[in-house]
Amino acid sequence: MALPPKVRAKLEEWVNADLALWRPLPGPQERAYYSLADIIGFGGAAGGGKTDLMCGMALTKHEQSLIVRLDGQQLFGVRERVAQILGTGQAGWNGQDRVWRHPNGVILMRGLPNVGDEKKLQGIPHGLKGFDEATEIREAHARFIMGWMRSADPKVKPQALLTFNPPTTIEGRWVI
Repeated sequence: MALPPKVRAKLEEWVNADLALWRPLPGPQERAYYSLADIIGFGGAAGGGKTDLMCGMALTKHEQSLIVRLDGQQLFGVRERVAQILGTGQAGWNGQDRVWRHPNGVILMRGLPNVGDEKKLQGIPHGLKGFDEATEIREAHARFIMGWMRSADPKVKPQALLTFNPPTTIEGRWVI
């Protein structure tokens, strides 16, 4: 039985509409997004989609996410990208708690400038543990945080995503 032309046109419009909040770019970003690995390393030059991948994974694959950098002030770009993807401006961002509540869950954003900062994140079930510019983060911090990889949702596979440019210091070579 054929559909009336108006109904068929509306159905085709709906099917062809891209309703996804965020999609990975074809190629390396897409392979990293769909990876089943526990720990994903995603490196490359500036503008290669590293932070975008982290934001996309936090917003679409995991209800509870953690994104860290050595210097928490440098998370400004991450917050800006989350706002762009959501299209809601800063709605949902709590600057005092450094938490972004969005329709699919929560993203906790933290800096790790001091020895011992990693312990403040102990035991918190984040399905995604994201390390933005991982080569700048202390290896001990990253390993400690990854040691607590678990998700509050048993259907969600916990993952760590380490994004980085090539290391510029000997301390950053741990990602290799």
